[in-house]
Amino acid sequence: MEYGQLEQRLRSPGADRSRMEQVRVQTLARVREMFNAVVADATVIKCPRDWQDFNNTCYRFSTESGGWHNANRSCVLNNATLAILSSLGQQEYVMNYDREKRWIGLTDLEELGVYRWVNGDRLVTGYWALGEPNNAGVERCVTKGARFHPNKWNNDVCTTQHRWICQITRFDYAARHFGLEALLNQ
Repeated sequence: MEYGQLEQRLRSPGADRSRMEQVRVQTLARVREMFNAVVADATVIKCPRDWQDFNNTCYRFSTESGGWHNANRSCVLNNATLAILSSLGQQEYVMNYDREKRWIGLTDLEELGVYRWVNGDRLVTGYWALGEPNNAGVERCVTKGARFHPNKWNNDVCTTQHRWICQITRFDYAARHFGLEALLNQ
């Protein structure tokens, strides 16, 4: 049954709406699964121009500087987020890119002392420099690269000017590129 027919049946009187919704969700899940298989093939779907690919995630290392909120806004405008470094592999990848301080998507702006990623997840494993995080209530946003520990994290005043790192999964990038945003909400 085509999607248009499904939609027409859904609108007809007495339609089994819950069954139709179940079919719609299952269909989107199957399309998502097939699309994910295509995206996993790096020769088919690549990262946007000037973005770096690591483990099915695209990273953009900014050339401009700004405060954390400006960095976050810049990533969102590119349908991305500030980098979420939740694995050792991601941490090592961004640390090896350069030794510059860069904003990542971690703050304690919602609740003092409780660090959360921009997607709302609580920090589980951190890669803090010795003595960090410090200056509670003043330094609320996080950078990769600390002064004496360039491969670790530092909390900093959110208005300090740094470059930043944006990220988007190849799947999310491809879905948006092909107008399949419905797949992102599953």
